Amino acid sequence: MLKARFRARASFFLLAWAILAQGRSPLAQARSSVEKPPALYDTRLLNGFAVEPGEGIAPPVWVKSLEPERVAGIMLIAEALSWQAVPYRLGGESREGVDCSGFVRAVLNLTLPSKGPFPRTSEGFALLGTRQSLIEPGDILVFAEAGKIFHVGIALSENSFIHAASDGPRKGVIISGLHESYWSQRLSGIRKIEY
Repeated sequence: MLKARFRARASFFLLAWAILAQGRSPLAQARSSVEKPPALYDTRLLNGFAVEPGEGIAPPVWVKSLEPERVAGIMLIAEALSWQAVPYRLGGESREGVDCSGFVRAVLNLTLPSKGPFPRTSEGFALLGTRQSLIEPGDILVFAEAGKIFHVGIALSENSFIHAASDGPRKGVIISGLHESYWSQRLSGIRKIEY
């Protein structure tokens, strides 16, 4: 049952990324007065993804026809999503348990090894890449309170991110929304890593 629920959730997120692979997100298109409304997308684009809990996600054959930057972004998000439900462990950097910066570092090391080495602290991620004003999938989100950086995650969309939570009702690698006041009030930086 748990495996089937994980596959359904993973399929949902992979479908979202398949849509992004074909162009801008439907939300972004709807906000633009110049573009046409979003078209229906072929769900067969998900054929070939291998998704197993606790394992990485292998790309399907169709990914090879995309630009390298887009493939890297899709693989970054897919790898991050494959870490869902990994427990929180202070100082951890493996699927046995991770903290927030360990999670982001592990995902980046697995998907973008040539761009490393990557920082091990949230403060280090605040200096990585280039500063952005708009959130795009794959960006690094940095959170601070009273001027002190305390948390880091990976953007899944302009209003959701995946991270390793240490406190609250849900712990471990989870997806949260920037519509939640706790996170929206503490977002202090958006960093882009060039793929």
